Amino acid sequence: MKAHDAFKSEAGPVSVSKRQRGFTLISTAISFTLSGLVLAGAWMAYRDMQAQMHVNFADRQMDQYASAAIQELSNKLSWAWTAREIQGGYNNTRWNFLVRDEVDEYGTWMPPWQLEGDGFTQVRFAPTRGLLIGNSPPNWAEDNYIDYYQWTGRSARIGETRTLDRRDRMTMESLFFDWEESDWDADQVEYENAKCAVQVELTLQYRYRANSMFGLYSRDYARERNYRTSFYMRNWPSDINEYNKPADAGGVGL
Repeated sequence: MKAHDAFKSEAGPVSVSKRQRGFTLISTAISFTLSGLVLAGAWMAYRDMQAQMHVNFADRQMDQYASAAIQELSNKLSWAWTAREIQGGYNNTRWNFLVRDEVDEYGTWMPPWQLEGDGFTQVRFAPTRGLLIGNSPPNWAEDNYIDYYQWTGRSARIGETRTLDRRDRMTMESLFFDWEESDWDADQVEYENAKCAVQVELTLQYRYRANSMFGLYSRDYARERNYRTSFYMRNWPSDINEYNKPADAGGVGL
């Protein structure tokens, strides 16, 4: 008798119980279920991370636009000689500011955005164009009809990646101007109720429509932010400004 035949006869047949086979199938099913739950949780976490990065980028764009708009209004209109309220309120604001000239290193320069009569420049806004000075967006916001800020997201083309897509929408909801009491004593002495300090306030809104009802953000997510500042029209107290004098003193008045 050969060695391997003797081993087989001594060992005998190996049997596996039905109970052991059933336990193996149940454990396999449980393993697949747990693996599926882990993968589903990891996928949801990944989608939530993507959504958070998406929304955070839009929030940063909203803050950057508001900062640039506030800086534009403060820098340009602080050189104004006077201002006129054409239409007030928050939604349909129209104000005319008299900006006759600006002095730069090359001398005197007339701003190209004066479109109203008598040298006045109208300031207003449009929901999907933002701040408009003389019916045109500032150069930092639009150039040759190319928007540097995205107001309404669009679907990406083939081979293209868009940071904001058709789920996104940014709008300018309001622009508000109002007279503010000046801290300069001369304004109160030389011309009572002098209108030379201006408060400006604007509101931006960002909306995001999620692809799924489940996740970090609700189906319709919206965030509004309000930005406010004030500036002083530095040419107002000038001796040659006819707008800071009443009509009986040879001025134009308000």
